[in-house]
Order: sequence, then structure tokens, then C-alpha cells
Amino acid sequence: MQELVATEQSRDRFTLDDVSVAATVLGFGLENVLHVEYGEDIPDDFVENAWKECVKRSWRDHDRGAETHRISNESFRILAEYRGSIRLRAIWENEKNRSMNPDKAYDTLEVPKDVEENMLITIYNMRVRYSFSFYSSSILSRRKLDETPNQLDKMREAMLCIAEVRDSERLRQFVTSGMDRTYGSIIVRFY
Repeated sequence: MQELVATEQSRDRFTLDDVSVAATVLGFGLENVLHVEYGEDIPDDFVENAWKECVKRSWRDHDRGAETHRISNESFRILAEYRGSIRLRAIWENEKNRSMNPDKAYDTLEVPKDVEENMLITIYNMRVRYSFSFYSSSILSRRKLDETPNQLDKMREAMLCIAEVRDSERLRQFVTSGMDRTYGSIIVRFY
């Protein structure tokens, strides 16, 4: 019996118990983080946001964060498939290959984890402007030109990840608006 269950799980199949566990992992349950019981009447947007919040919580867990992140993603997949939601399944498909996490975010921006927000914003601005000047240069090869928008998206994703890990409204606003309201700096906005 255990062999059969293992085979089915390796084929990404799940049981009703797995659906219940997945809902609990994402925070559903009156005694859980969301204080809401999971049911089919819950909108897809709510399930998506529950998953995103679970991922953010995993980033803040320095001991078991990677495992929690993996389990959160698997739980989201199970609920998306159980609900038969094409939209949620597409979101999971798009996100499963994205591997941005706090460690990768700091590596992407090439900054230490304890960098102050002022310095982080300054470095980000410099990198974006530098990439933009390369992007707009007519000397670039076609290959380099195609890579630059991806690098800018990756830097932006890294900055958003760091903002979430630090729970920094200032960094969130900076990435969203392109302005640091504290000091009035502006980043180049072309994405």
C-alpha cells in the first residue's frame, strides 16, 4: 500500500487528506493564520494571496524557511488542481521555476544581508542606471540587448524579495513607485 501511495505522489496525484493538509499549510482553519475555513466558495484570489503570504513567511524563517517554501508551493499546486482552476494552475506553472529567495536576492544585487536601506537603494539605483545606459547604447550586440531587460526584472524581483523579508514599507514603495520618499531619489522607470 505504501508503495502505491508513493508511486501516485511521484505522479503529482493527491488524496483528499492531502487537500486538507495543503489548506492548513497555506494558513486556512479557524485556529490558523487566516482564521478562515477552507472551502470551494473561497475565491481563487484569496487562495493565491494565502500562498503568497505563506511564501513570505517562509522567507523570514531562517531555520526551516527553504522547506516551508517548498511545502507552500506544493500545497498551492494541490489546491489549484483540486479546484480545477486554470488561472491558479497557470500562476503556479509561472512561479514554480522562479527561484528568488532572500539569499538569491542579496546575491543578485551583490550586497551583504546587513546593508542599510539607504545604501541598498543607492546601489539599486546605480545598477539600474548602469544597466539602462548599457541597454540604450547602440554599441551593444543583439544578445546583450536581449539580456538587459531580464537582468532589470531580476534586480527588481530581488529588491521586492528583500522588501518582504525585511517587512519594509519604504522598500516596497520604492520598487513600486520608483521614488524613495525619504530622500526623494528617483530610479529610471522603463519597465
